[in-house]
Amino acid sequence: MRWLYRYAIWHPKTVMVIAVLVTLAIAPGILRLKIRTDGHALVPAEAKPVVFDRAVRDEFGVEDPIVVMIRADDPHGVFNADTVKLIKSLTQEFKKIAGVRPSDVTSLDTEHNYRVWQGTLKFRTFLDPLPQTRAELDALRADLRDIKLYDGTIIGFDDHYASILVGVPAQMGRADLYTRMQDIIAGLGEIPEEIHVIGAPVAEALLGTHILEDLGVPDVVLGHRLGRDDVAWRFPRSLYELRRLVARRVGLAPAAIGIMMLVFLVSFRRPMAAIMPLLEVLACLIAVFGLMGWLGVPVYLTIAVLPVILTVSGVQDEIHLFNRCVRELREHPEQDRRRSILTALDEMYPPIVKTTVSTAVGFVSFAISPLAPVRAFGAFAAVGMFYCMLWSFAVIPAQLVMTDPRRWLVWRSTRDDSGQAGIARFFTRWTAGVVRCRYLILGVAVLATVLAPLGVRKIIVQDSWIDGFARKSEFYQATQAFNNQFLGTHMLLVCLDTGHSSLRGELEPEAVGDHTFFLPGDLVSDPAALVGLSVEFKRSGSPLAGVPPASPRDPRRMWQSRKSRVETAMRQGDRLVITTPRKDALIKTLIGLVPGEKLAYEITPRRLTQPDVLRRIGELEDFIRAHTAQAVGGVLGPPDYLATTRFMKLRREEKRIIPDTPDEVEILWGDYANVRGQERLRQIVDAHFARGLVSIFLKNANFVDTQRLMDDVRAYEREHLTPQGISLEFAGDVAVSQTLIEAIVTTQVRSLIASPLGILVITVVLGRSLLWGVISVLPCALGLLLNFAVIGLVGMPLGVASSMFASMILGIGVDYAIHLVERYRLGRARGLAWEAALTETVTHTGPPVLVDAVSVSLGFSIMMLSQVPANARLGALLVLSIGGCFATTLVLLPALVSLGHVRKGRMDPRSP
Repeated sequence: MRWLYRYAIWHPKTVMVIAVLVTLAIAPGILRLKIRTDGHALVPAEAKPVVFDRAVRDEFGVEDPIVVMIRADDPHGVFNADTVKLIKSLTQEFKKIAGVRPSDVTSLDTEHNYRVWQGTLKFRTFLDPLPQTRAELDALRADLRDIKLYDGTIIGFDDHYASILVGVPAQMGRADLYTRMQDIIAGLGEIPEEIHVIGAPVAEALLGTHILEDLGVPDVVLGHRLGRDDVAWRFPRSLYELRRLVARRVGLAPAAIGIMMLVFLVSFRRPMAAIMPLLEVLACLIAVFGLMGWLGVPVYLTIAVLPVILTVSGVQDEIHLFNRCVRELREHPEQDRRRSILTALDEMYPPIVKTTVSTAVGFVSFAISPLAPVRAFGAFAAVGMFYCMLWSFAVIPAQLVMTDPRRWLVWRSTRDDSGQAGIARFFTRWTAGVVRCRYLILGVAVLATVLAPLGVRKIIVQDSWIDGFARKSEFYQATQAFNNQFLGTHMLLVCLDTGHSSLRGELEPEAVGDHTFFLPGDLVSDPAALVGLSVEFKRSGSPLAGVPPASPRDPRRMWQSRKSRVETAMRQGDRLVITTPRKDALIKTLIGLVPGEKLAYEITPRRLTQPDVLRRIGELEDFIRAHTAQAVGGVLGPPDYLATTRFMKLRREEKRIIPDTPDEVEILWGDYANVRGQERLRQIVDAHFARGLVSIFLKNANFVDTQRLMDDVRAYEREHLTPQGISLEFAGDVAVSQTLIEAIVTTQVRSLIASPLGILVITVVLGRSLLWGVISVLPCALGLLLNFAVIGLVGMPLGVASSMFASMILGIGVDYAIHLVERYRLGRARGLAWEAALTETVTHTGPPVLVDAVSVSLGFSIMMLSQVPANARLGALLVLSIGGCFATTLVLLPALVSLGHVRKGRMDPRSP
């Protein structure tokens, strides 16, 4: 660093040209940036629940739905001619969107009634033909309430709400699909119905827009509306309106830059003092985001706060550097300005290097997080800090030389300015008071450390995509309305596995009878386990191999396989004898096996066609439904679809049950597939009827309640399902969110261990003193511990964004102690007594440290105006933590130093 700023002082123009060229070379990478705010981008891709969720989605064809909620104020609710026509029209238009499979659009226009077309057995959809008369509309309402399956899914609990669900294809961008759907809705013009587009995919798309708005990206760059509404310049009447106004018209990053410019302008009273840090911030942001673009790192939700962080943290050094330059120029006015700048940098470069490296270490500690977005934030925040440090030691000195700071860099003297002198006197008296009360202060610090865990243990870890929206936002309120009128917007999937291993083999012709078959005796240990299982027989060779046909209509030309079910099974000597129902008998003469040909068999469980297994699953669903205290809104699974299919087929309420025989169940599954299609059947059970999905709808999922629900389901599994050979796993967006919460906790624990250790190592190595390293870290560590206690006591939840504040504060807050320690050691090196050195340190370093803390707090307070509540909470935590670190540093550090005096950088063990 010394070589760098010395070269910059003597070759300023060369340094400026190099800085401009490097920045311009990196800048095009910004055009390559991508936005990733989907839930799966926030979780570890290799985590078991995430991998399983991905496998379940592939196997069952499950896709996250965009929900179009329609509300009608008509006295008859949505059951009026205009609204049902609207539902039908929107459904047909959504099906035409390129990339959307028609089978993934669900509404009243796609689902089937129990009524059939006259003269056929083909079931009609609810809106085919479109109801027009009052009688037809009342019949539609009655049919929906009779069927019950659609209550809370595509029709609200009262008559005023309906919904259309559109599954988002994996290969289609969520923002793109949302925009197309909004265009279709906008094309309707003025209509009496309210239409809201919500759901997890929409939330992720809107969060991406909010991130760009918070970054200050102009509308023309966004390239799509995503439901944006124009925000006029008017005095905001609420915090929500203020946040929207700042995001839509200013942006958090520009606002933070403005705050820091104002700080420099007030402190140094010249525009040039504000312009130089501004240029540094702009160059840093261009370099960091350009580098992200070149490396293919997307802008995650966590990256939204990075511009503010770099804006505020990156120019801290200039406050101290400008302050020292002012003093040097004022004390030696006759000296060449190059020499004055060099002298100031020689004094300031040790603390600047230490503070930058310690802050970067706080960010780098996120590199051990299991969350890729958090790792990306930490890595590029550290890159930004080092970039700002290089700028401070290269470009800033070059600018100071080229502009002659005597003309514009002004800091009021502590001697001739009453205001500044008052601040200096305050810090002098403060130091004396702390020294006198050092034992009391240290006792209080120890007591606070002991009591703080009482508040820390109350910390709540929580995250959800709905938490990314303000409570007064249209999206949040529409989502809450949907939760009130429907089963819920959050989905927890339970994948049930009833066993799908098959028994295969081949039989000699003599082991085959009309409906009796002789199998190997070692096939199973318990023959009774085979009863009720599906069995399929296939010819092992060509159906006509060596068989002269009797006629062109010989059945042997058409027969190749036959499915049936094991009716009985018993052991007979060294063989197992199974029988099939006589109605499914295979006539041996019909098969006509030729010599040497064998009959292949395959016995598969297909347990989701067995009534007792389905009833067990139904009991599990009832158990889950009872968990309303855990936000369970409803449960739908294979038993519900089968029972409803049977009701629709027989039109009798008492028939809304699971049939008593497997054959009837098989027929019902076939009926379901014929009416709703194979794709819909695939979303419930697999091809072997061994695995099925139970959908749990949650109204406002939170980590604690959801974990309690999942634990209860696990306990139920061990007690009731495992003995029956049934296992389960969780999938869906809620299961992924639970994994995210666990990763957040892991991130917090790892970073809280790595960050202070890393900072301690840096301060010890660069300061060449273990004791001074500990003293530098202790005040900030105590301040952070107290902040955690406050967070727990006030009930502020920690999420994926706000969980990052601890390590950031450790890296930033320790700067105050480093500046004080370096100044104190410099005074002692000049031969000052410890009392004089300590007083001089706090008196001269206290004001710029105060300005530093205030400016950083003001800069971070801008984040509290973020549209994303998680980022707003992060801003509040940072402001609270900065204040805590500043206070503990000015209280605890002088008290610790006063316990002994320092000689040549080592603490004297004797009492002062």
